[in-house]
Amino acid sequence: MFDGYFMPRNRCLICGVKYEREEGYFLGGCALNLVGRIFFGFGLAIDLLFKSGVCELDLIWQEVIAVALAVAFPLILFPFSQVV
Repeated sequence: MFDGYFMPRNRCLICGVKYEREEGYFLGGCALNLVGRIFFGFGLAIDLLFKSGVCELDLIWQEVIAVALAVAFPLILFPFSQVV
């Protein structure tokens, strides 16, 4: 379904059917990506803070880790959310 990690194909490689993207096509993927980011990202952040030594770090480093997770999860989940 994808040419690269972020580039969707216009046609199926096997049968050649053109992928018709209707109005609102990306809304479901965006919503799924948002929900996944909230649950997985927040869950992982809570897990890191309470079950590892991250809670002993300075507050600035805890914030850096939280921002890194908030940026990484949408990028990782993008192609999967678009396919579903």
